[in-house]
Formats: sequence, C-alpha cells, structure tokens
Amino acid sequence: MEDATDDAAAEFDAVAEEMFRRQLAWSPLYASQIGYHEYTSELPDLTTAGEEARSAALDSLRTRAERVDPATLDAERRITRRVLLRKISDAQLAIRARRHDYTVSPIPQTGHAATVLISLPHTPVRTKADAQAYLERCAKVPAWLDVATDRLAEGRLTGRTPVARLVTNAVAQLDGYLSSPLEQDPLLSVPDPADGAPVGWREALAAVVRDEVRPALARHRDRLRAEVLPSARGDDRPGIAHLPGEEDVYRELAAEHTTTDQSVDELHELGLDLVAALTEEMRERGEKALGSADFAEITDRLRTDPQLYFTSSEEVTDAARDALARAQEELPRWLGVLPRAGCQVIPMTAHEVENGDLGHTSGPHSTGRGRARTG
Repeated sequence: MEDATDDAAAEFDAVAEEMFRRQLAWSPLYASQIGYHEYTSELPDLTTAGEEARSAALDSLRTRAERVDPATLDAERRITRRVLLRKISDAQLAIRARRHDYTVSPIPQTGHAATVLISLPHTPVRTKADAQAYLERCAKVPAWLDVATDRLAEGRLTGRTPVARLVTNAVAQLDGYLSSPLEQDPLLSVPDPADGAPVGWREALAAVVRDEVRPALARHRDRLRAEVLPSARGDDRPGIAHLPGEEDVYRELAAEHTTTDQSVDELHELGLDLVAALTEEMRERGEKALGSADFAEITDRLRTDPQLYFTSSEEVTDAARDALARAQEELPRWLGVLPRAGCQVIPMTAHEVENGDLGHTSGPHSTGRGRARTG
C-alpha cells in the first residue's frame, strides 16, 4: 500500500511540475520577471495554433491529475491537486475566450503594443546572457505584433471587435511613442548587466529598436486606425457580453475572477449596492472636507477645482509613498503572515499615463520587490 501511495505522489508531483513549467513557457514575460531567465528571449505565442496546442496539453494534464486518486495523497498534495485542476480550468477558459480576437488597449496587462512599450523595458537584465536574450526578445517584436494584428482580423470575421475608445487611446499612445526621439525609447532604458554589457550590445539593441521595432509599431498603429477602428464597438457596448456567442464565456469569466458561485445578475446587483454605499460615504466625507453633501457638486469640484489638484508628478508620487508607508504600518494588525516581498512606488512613464490607467501594481520582480506605479 505504501508503494502505491508513493507512486501516486510521484505521478502527481510530475503533473504539477509539468503544469508549472508549461505556465512559464506560455507566459515568458512573467517567467523572466520572477527570475526564470531562460525565458528572457521569448514572447507569448498568440497564434490560434498555439492556443490549440495549449488546450491539448491542458487536456492531457487534467486527465493525468484526475487519474490520481486524492485518497492516496497527503493533505498538502490534495490541496495542490484541487488548485491544479482549477488552474487548468481557468487556462482552458482563457483559451475559449479568444481575447486576442478583440482586445486592444493602452494598458500592458491586455494591450499588445502597450506590452512592448511598458512591460518589455522591465525585463530583468542581470548578466551578459540576459542582455543577449533581451536583444533577441526585442528582435521578435515585429513578427509578434503582426500576429496580434492578424488575430484582430480573425475576430472581425466573426463579429468580435474591440472597443473604439480603447483603440483610439492605443493609437494615441503609439503616436506619442513614435514622435519621441530614439534616445528616449523605453526599450533602450534597460540597465547594463552587472557583469558588463556584451561588446556592441547597446549599438545592436538601438539598431533593432530603430530599424525593426519602431517600424513594426508604426505598422501596427496604422492598421489599428485603418482596419480595426471603423468596426470597433461604441461606449454603449463595452463588455464581452456584447460579442457574438460570448454570454457563456462571460458567466464563466465572472466565476473565475470572483471565485464565487454567484450569478452575473447577483454580482451586478452587488456592484450597484457598493456604488450606492460609496456614494453615501463620499457625501459624508465631502460635507466634512468641502462643505457640501451633494454628490454631483463634490465630484465636479474634485475634477475641476484647481485648488484640489496636485501640482506636479512628484506630489502624486509623494502622496502614494506616504499612503503606502501608512498601509505597511497597519499590515501586522490585519495579516498574520506578512508578504516577504516589499513594495516600492515608481512614477509611470508618459507612454503609460497619458492614454492608459492612472496607476497600477505589479507582482514581485526577481529582485524580490513589488512595484506600485503611479501617474
């Protein structure tokens, strides 16, 4: 019996390890960020064929994981098995959603061009090998962007189109980037590795960015403007529930992101209740701070009264750092186990803030520190 238990544990460990390694290969930007530098030269596979291959691999992993009787596993592995099966389901759902068919955004978490402008420059470059791999990654950008644009064309054939506002913002983001001088290109902002840059590496990187990446981003922008924008959805149809055949995917994605069994209608009502509660809280705070409990007046003053504005990006950053410091002081009162990775506030670049979000957080870098980026 003990041998059978050991065999089951070994087989399950092999499945879990394979799933982990495949996730790294499927998400090479994340993999290199957290320290798996063997993926630094890679970009995600956006092709339909790649998605089909991932789906087949996930099916195989699910079959192998389900074949292991949880009764033969220890408590830790039983928990891991449940998490693994959930991760497989989530990954399969992401493939079914076919987001590359209809997603355009100036935000790097979802936008392809924004990924190039904002995520790639944060690739950790620690050694000469990392530097060479980063150069190879940048050289792959043109073909990668062409695939991204072609996927949008596939989406149009089935009525899956992006949101016009986001396309317009993405085009404006690229306009700003392409009008900036090469010397200020974010892709060239990566530091030299600690053991020194390879001979000619800086010059080769600048040449790739100038002669290959920038023309590819210009081509991507032009196709967004000419091919994608005319059929894009208006502000009255922003959600994926407005895409053909996506009602079921919408429900599944809602369950995945919330990890609850609540229906989308219940979640919508919960959201409305929270908006009402926050509106009331704003009225209370507005009366104390601004002398008015009228919500419309409060929001109008916050948006239009220059006396309430920050006057510089440094003020925004200082306020964010002060808020972070106060939050960190409170952590021990709320959490039993504290995060090992620290957090730092980093100003966002113009490419990020002018047409994207006003601030976001990212997970720990391979240096062990997370990043909160502010506009």
